[in-house]
Amino acid sequence: MRFYKIIIGDSRDMKEVESSSVHLAVTSPPYWHLDVFSKPGEEGWDRDLSRIERKEDFFRELGKVWKEVERVLVPGGVLVVEWEDYPPGSRIYGYIREICLCGDMVASVEKAGLYLISRWIWRKFNSGTAINKFQYTTYGNLRQNVPRAIANWAYVFAFQKRCYESKERELDFTREEWKAWSDGVWYIESKSSGAGEYISGGAVFPVELVKRIIRIYTVPGQVVLDPFLGTGTTMLAAFQLGRSCIGYEVLPRMLPIIKAKVKYGSQSLEEPIKWEIIRR
Repeated sequence: MRFYKIIIGDSRDMKEVESSSVHLAVTSPPYWHLDVFSKPGEEGWDRDLSRIERKEDFFRELGKVWKEVERVLVPGGVLVVEWEDYPPGSRIYGYIREICLCGDMVASVEKAGLYLISRWIWRKFNSGTAINKFQYTTYGNLRQNVPRAIANWAYVFAFQKRCYESKERELDFTREEWKAWSDGVWYIESKSSGAGEYISGGAVFPVELVKRIIRIYTVPGQVVLDPFLGTGTTMLAAFQLGRSCIGYEVLPRMLPIIKAKVKYGSQSLEEPIKWEIIRR
């Protein structure tokens, strides 16, 4: 039976998930306190990792999530993280400066016991479509601005839980699809120029990006986890591809958005489907 479980709670403790029961975790974590998604005083705001101000504290707490991910993954299971550095560092420092975060993120995952196996670059949009958004990159402004590249891409990091036995696996994609996907750069257009469709509660990665990841690392019937469910994109992709899914979201106000996106309660003629919401 396929199942879809939405848990309104903190993914630093995933007590609802059995050890070695998840085949793939895929997520886009909060970006430190550089983008804060919760509103002061709202339910769940005190557990929102994006509110942690010190970078060292943020990555320490994020590491607790990765440790739980390592516990629940099956041997050989994979964690995929969409992540990027922070180009508009001027918002913090008051002068032009980019903030490098990818090294800290990779280190926090590997400290939890997973190891980096692959990385892709997700190209979000063509530079020509965002020229009005990034005025500092236009040729006419370069006399007043330091030349800089347009921030039109992000990393897609893949980490694995070590497996001591070699296991043959089925593939849910064709030779031609892999020929295209094995390229290190994926161009998948976002719904808007920049970080993707934005909803107060998280920036949304494209469902096509998540679908590609799910098909590469799982087969139908397996279990996908998103420890930062946000608007529910991972669960939607898992449902459409015939995988079960568990998602954690710390802000209760996101629940109606998630339910609407994933069409909560939908059923299939081919097999029974169980939907569940757990509120801590």
